[in-house]
Amino acid sequence: MSRALQAFCSLPALLAIAACASVSDRYPSLAVRPAERVEGTFAAPPPVPEPSAPGQEATTRIDSLVGSANAAHRRFLDRVASARALALVGRGAGPEDNRWAAAQIALADLDSIRSDTAIALGDLDLMFVDTTLSNIRREQVEQARAEVVSLIAEQDRILSGLRQEAGQ
Repeated sequence: MSRALQAFCSLPALLAIAACASVSDRYPSLAVRPAERVEGTFAAPPPVPEPSAPGQEATTRIDSLVGSANAAHRRFLDRVASARALALVGRGAGPEDNRWAAAQIALADLDSIRSDTAIALGDLDLMFVDTTLSNIRREQVEQARAEVVSLIAEQDRILSGLRQEAGQ
């Protein structure tokens, strides 16, 4: 490359460097301004209060929900034997057969009772959220939820087995 071409190519770079090095009043200084200096201290946040125990009204409501879930579960278990018998009788029958219809009605009845148990679980879920947001101890609600969840899981296993027995 010729010297003239090298000089021509390096001219813009030299101008850029010279522009940066020149002192001008048109550009603000990059020095730290007084408002940007860190000063002072921060106060510690106030301590978070310990969660309180649920009141008597909440405890009564929890007991009521668990009681209704247990009652629904007992109704469910009481009807399982007859539903199983109808499912076995209706096995292999088509929708035009009354045996098939009777098996479907028995399974739907068990599904309905399972829904009653699930309603109690839904109310306990709402209480769980409310106690969490209100800074109330939620162990009692957690324990009740776990109990109802285990009831629903048992009902689901039974329903699944009955549907297999019915050939669905």
